[in-house]
Amino acid sequence: MWAIQQQLQDVGLGHLWGEVDLDDMAAEIERRRSVLSSAGSTSGPEPELDQDARSEGWDLLVAAALVDNWRGEFDRALQGFDRIIDSAGERGEHQFVLQALGVSGMIWRLRGDDGRALADFEAALALAAAHGSLADEVYLRMLRIAGGDFPDGDTVEADLVWCRRVLAEVDDDRLRVHVRLAEGWGLAAMGRSEEAIARIDAAAPILDSPIERAVNELRAAEILAADGRVDEARDRAAAAHEIFAAWRARYWSARAMVLMAGLDGDRSARRIRGLLSDLPSDVAYVRLVDPVGSLVIDLDGPGVASRDGHPLEFLTRHAESALRLVVAAGDEGITVDELAAILWPGADPARIGQRVRTMLWQVRSALGTDAWRLQRRRSTVTFTTVGCEVNGAIDRSSIVALFSR
Repeated sequence: MWAIQQQLQDVGLGHLWGEVDLDDMAAEIERRRSVLSSAGSTSGPEPELDQDARSEGWDLLVAAALVDNWRGEFDRALQGFDRIIDSAGERGEHQFVLQALGVSGMIWRLRGDDGRALADFEAALALAAAHGSLADEVYLRMLRIAGGDFPDGDTVEADLVWCRRVLAEVDDDRLRVHVRLAEGWGLAAMGRSEEAIARIDAAAPILDSPIERAVNELRAAEILAADGRVDEARDRAAAAHEIFAAWRARYWSARAMVLMAGLDGDRSARRIRGLLSDLPSDVAYVRLVDPVGSLVIDLDGPGVASRDGHPLEFLTRHAESALRLVVAAGDEGITVDELAAILWPGADPARIGQRVRTMLWQVRSALGTDAWRLQRRRSTVTFTTVGCEVNGAIDRSSIVALFSR
């Protein structure tokens, strides 16, 4: 958000920050672009303009795209970023391009297009390495980690090692907060929830923007929810939602609402599906409520889960067997102690908690857009089967026998 503040200051609209919401900011930026156009110029940067008008056009274009991203108008944001990438790239204005590519990568990730997202991140990192600063590289790696279940764990760890090395060499508060956030989100992606929350909370006081702090709160709530800490998760999600609603940050507001609905046990309720009617018709929003593809759980088949006929891959036999056990247990679910006794008989009790958290993360990673179905509520793990197909009839003892082979 600091980038938006800077862009607003550059075009004389710095007074808007903290005084109006994102929709009002977008409207004022558009008004200024119209004034610039009607004065014989254009709303965007063109080589034939005089330097002052060209500079103002660029600043307004960048500000508009950044604001559209945060207000959840992703089509408009991508149109702006594409124009920046094309025009600035031709003139070698690399800072504009790498910034546009980084945010564009995050939008594609929210839409579920991992290939396009990773391509944008790689292109942005290449530009940052050649023409940018260490801060640029740290920021881009943080965005890539923040994507969630991609890239693979080795890449996440490599990014974290790189960021920590930079922090050891450079004393910069902004870099420090970015690295702490990257560590938190990276550790969450690897199933290390306790460490993740500690890093995220350590970074929170340093963040300048209420929306950035709210995103931090929501991500922490998502990690807590995955770890079964329902009351803490809901409190933090509700606090984040209040800020998103006030600022008109639509995507993040919707994401907080869906999380709270899941925690309240009514994710499929009409009020959540009705949410989409008031939001942009963008796949990023649809994916919050309706996962892409048809999920099938096969309790007694060679593979436990598939989507649209394609088997889902689980990192360990523990994760695959755990999913069978949870689904076979029905609506009442299965306790963490029961899972642990089956999957790690005789294991050191002090290590069971982390093993369970890692295993549940592995299940969610395999499920992808259906990860929300797996819920841990304190000491019980359940799986929501509404909207997916469950085949086979197998009892717990048979699953245990299969796992023990």
